Parts: sequence; C-alpha cells; structure tokens
Amino acid sequence: MASDRPNDPAGPSASAPRSAGRRRLLQGSAALAPAMLTVVSNPVRATYNYTTTPASSFASLSTSRPDIHHPVTGCKPSGWKSCGPTGSWSKWPASCKKDNGANPKLFRECFDDHPTYGGKTLLECVSYTETSGEKCMVAHLAAAYLNACAGKVPAAVCSTGYAQDLWRGYKTRGYHEPTAGIKWRCDDCTPQGNGGITPWLKTTMPYTSA
Repeated sequence: MASDRPNDPAGPSASAPRSAGRRRLLQGSAALAPAMLTVVSNPVRATYNYTTTPASSFASLSTSRPDIHHPVTGCKPSGWKSCGPTGSWSKWPASCKKDNGANPKLFRECFDDHPTYGGKTLLECVSYTETSGEKCMVAHLAAAYLNACAGKVPAAVCSTGYAQDLWRGYKTRGYHEPTAGIKWRCDDCTPQGNGGITPWLKTTMPYTSA
C-alpha cells in the first residue's frame, strides 16, 4: 500500500523492513482495539440509559457526536410533584425546602422574582399541566433546578446557575441565547433549528419519578 511506503531516498528495498514492522504493529493494535472498547463502554451502557448535550452544543452542533454527550437522570415536573410534601417528600433536595424542611421554597427564592410566579412555591410551579407556553417552561425550569440540586443532571449540562440564566434571559428579553445568534423562546427558536427552552430542558429529564 502507498501509505506503508514513505518517501525514502534510500528506495523501496530500504523501506520494506519498516513496512513489515508497521504492518505487524497495526495488526496487533487492531486485535486489541475491540477488547479495549468493550471494557470502557460496557459500564457506561449498563449505568446510564439517557444522555444529552449542553445547551450551546444542542443549539449549534450535531447531537449525534458522542464527545458532547453527558449522562442525565433528571426527573420530569410531574415526578417532582408526585413526591412533594404529600408524597415521598424526603426525595426533594434539602436546598429546595424551607421552614425546617416542612415546605418547598418559593420560585423567587430560587429565580429572579416575577409578578405571576415569584410567590408560587416550586411545588406549585412543577404542578402546571400546560403542554406549551410560559407556564410549561416555568414547570420545566423548576424541575431543572430541583434536578441540579439533587445531582441528577451534571453541572456541565444544566447547573442551578444555568437554569437561572435561562429564566433571566427569557424574563428580560423574551428569549435565551445558548450560543451567539441563536434565540430560544419557550417552545422554539430562531433561526429555525434545535431547541427552544422547554424542548431542550426536556432532554435533561427522562424520568417520571424521583
């Protein structure tokens, strides 16, 4: 093969031993590669079923790239609702409770204040049943905050600070900008492409119970 014969001023006879040695080395590496991949990849598959990408990657890159994916075990809004104070309350992260753990924090204690949602508890926010629009987004933002506090979603994907930034951008401008030139509204984005605040948040929360 041409790739096995470098440009050698000594001619083909001098390069032949090198070529044979390289072929043996490559053949040996090829034989080892499948075993190495199996050892590395099996624990990941066994431990995690769902992955997603940071918002900037989701908005601008192919989501099929494995190097930008992170495992997530986030819980949907309905899941956090079902294990609220009348359910498995102990599953709520302590940092999202107040009054000595007796009640959920208010939305304004976790996000910038708002006349409609500021006085609502996180439990009330995750209880919104709308399937689109602002209330649906608020439900998923509250769930994202809970997921981050509970360690269900890596900070590289969505930390509490990033959830707050999503809300702050939407509140002040009507959209969040995950990467330059991309504007995410509640349910869609411009220019047309991957995302919207709620569609991306949903990728971080595949589970229906905490």
